[in-house]
Amino acid sequence: MSEIPLVSLKFAIINGLFVFTFYYGFLLLGNRGKPFPIVPFMWGLVPVLIVGLVQFIKFDFNPLTISGIYQPFFYSHTILGASLAIIAGYAWGQTRIQKNWILIAVIATVLTVLSGSRAALWSLAFMALLWALMHLPQFWRWLLPVALVVVYLGVFGTDKIQESFTYNSYQSHDPQATIVEKSMSVTNVQTDASNIERLNRWVSALRMFEERPLFGFGPGTYQFTYIPFQEKSLENRLTVRNPDSPPQGSGGSAHSEILLQLSENGIGSVLVFLIIIGRWVYYGFLRGSLGSPQTALFLALSTYLFHMQFNNFLNQPVFAFLFWGSAAYFDIQLRRKDHELLP
Repeated sequence: MSEIPLVSLKFAIINGLFVFTFYYGFLLLGNRGKPFPIVPFMWGLVPVLIVGLVQFIKFDFNPLTISGIYQPFFYSHTILGASLAIIAGYAWGQTRIQKNWILIAVIATVLTVLSGSRAALWSLAFMALLWALMHLPQFWRWLLPVALVVVYLGVFGTDKIQESFTYNSYQSHDPQATIVEKSMSVTNVQTDASNIERLNRWVSALRMFEERPLFGFGPGTYQFTYIPFQEKSLENRLTVRNPDSPPQGSGGSAHSEILLQLSENGIGSVLVFLIIIGRWVYYGFLRGSLGSPQTALFLALSTYLFHMQFNNFLNQPVFAFLFWGSAAYFDIQLRRKDHELLP
């Protein structure tokens, strides 16, 4: 069903290997009593961060250079930020079990903020919100946020939300902007080229889904096929008109895991993925308890459950290791818990 069969074949094989190795392989590893190898991964990050710091010093701490200073280990600061956020989520979840994880959690959180990735920073805030709600009884974990949203909309309506999208002037790529100002730029869809281009990619993905809702255009084909589906009114300096020659600082894919799957694989793939996510949320958040390895793994996964609305990294080996590895060990903890409950 693919628009470009050879691209889809290569993409499917590579991503299939990621899932086979980092999910099913880690299931075997964990069932044999081996721990999640996230600690060796963290040690491996140390020289990468040192190389990045040296490069940053070389460029006189110019914030415009931060995107490429971690190459060839990470192709952008955004994927590094997403990786650090997963580590931070896991570390904070482990602090109830082992106190020595507190230092790791603090360091990972600080490094996530310093990575310069807005989505990674907000994903930490999302994880912290879930962690706070998990202190409540299970019934209130979902009822309280729903009630607060209903009350807010009842009192203020949608005017405040519309204003944040209409009058926000913060720029994500302003070298003079603070970390807070850059993080607040997420609702600037008037002048921030990065945000406008994301909207353009999302619209393109939805239009592709409308054209081929059942099977999509084929795995891995979005970046080669989305250009005719772009919205003219959303075109900007980052808009790609030739996939072989993207503008400086552009490129990338749909910037959304869900919309990418809709456009490439159709509705079936997305439904399966949402069922998997729903299972994690049910057992990890709604029924989870603080101070368990299961919760630490869910908090790690939760950072990307937020982040994946704005970027897509599951086709990158370094991130597939963290995501599918966390998922495998989460499922192992569920199985162990079920066995403990058996008479």
